[in-house]
Amino acid sequence: DHILLIGWYSVTVLDATDGSILVQHILSSPPLSKPVISDFTDDSSNDIIIQTQH
Repeated sequence: DHILLIGWYSVTVLDATDGSILVQHILSSPPLSKPVISDFTDDSSNDIIIQTQH
């Protein structure tokens, strides 16, 4: 299991077991809405879309 954290200018995915950082990304601008999470590519992994102004 994983935990998705979204801030004003960053996105981080944590391991739910030990809290270690798995992925971290800087956003060009704050998110405009909540994230869309789905398996768009049918590869059994969830994809995350975060809409920003830029």
